[in-house]
Amino acid sequence: MERIKLKGGSLAGTYHCIDKGFSFIRKQVSLTENREFGFYRWFSQLKKLQRLGRMFPELFPKVIGIGLEGGMSYFDLEFIENSVTVHEFLTKNPSPKDVERLFSELVRTMDILHSVKMPSFVGGFELYIDQEVSHALSFCMDEPAFRQFAEHKKIVFNGKEIPSLLHRIEEFQKLAAKHYVKPEECLTHGNITLENLLYVPSKNRIVFIDLYEENYIDTVWNDYSQIAQSSNSLYELYNKKTPIVKRNSVTAEVEYSPGLAAFNKLFQKFLQDKLTPDERVLTSLYEVSQFTRMLPFKKTIAKDKMILFYALASELFDQITKHD
Repeated sequence: MERIKLKGGSLAGTYHCIDKGFSFIRKQVSLTENREFGFYRWFSQLKKLQRLGRMFPELFPKVIGIGLEGGMSYFDLEFIENSVTVHEFLTKNPSPKDVERLFSELVRTMDILHSVKMPSFVGGFELYIDQEVSHALSFCMDEPAFRQFAEHKKIVFNGKEIPSLLHRIEEFQKLAAKHYVKPEECLTHGNITLENLLYVPSKNRIVFIDLYEENYIDTVWNDYSQIAQSSNSLYELYNKKTPIVKRNSVTAEVEYSPGLAAFNKLFQKFLQDKLTPDERVLTSLYEVSQFTRMLPFKKTIAKDKMILFYALASELFDQITKHD
């Protein structure tokens, strides 16, 4: 069997496999190494794919096999022919018309998933903030370089001085409590960055991949914030950079591609038109949290990125407080 390693899956390997002319995707993970961030998340992704794939077969790749192999567990997915990630498509700078076509289809598919709603509770969002902001930062404080950087009252990100988020957690909590006025949950992707969406241009088809279950609370604003994580905060572009850290300063310059910028313009208008003022603030707070919640994971696999994404989270929160 031929295997071609694909991007993504820092702890779970993803492969394009070809067996006797049959193509499929295999996601495999160690049964013993980093089980919390590896096997448990791999397994929750599998179960979510099975459930949502049954409900919305047009939106998700089919699970076609599960097994064990040499100390690894794996599941196999159908191979989506002629597909690229949405991020890859946009960074190749398609025409404005093609960006609009993709964007409209993404909105349509998200609306299908988000249409299944359920009541929720204020405490769910409090739990999310406690775990994905407060606890995530506390978990990283035994990393000396990170602690030294975060404890500065002011930090400098790409030449701009901003308050360090560590000293503003109470402010974050109060802002969240002020704006979380409509507790409601729905079915979500859970990790809907632009790299976790496949696009088939010839069919104008969106396929959701690399789902995530451990969100504490499933809201449409969380999903929207993960789109913004890619298109507005440029996560994938920053993640390819090696940051330069000097005392309380971190630098990592990225270039905004025209296709990505065009998409983000459409997305920001969509948020402005669709969401209430409270919901827009919530989406922005969630966007901050996307970069704090990843810090324990980065601590495990990419310590050089911890300070970079902490600084980015600090800047995003500072922007919110200036407009609230």
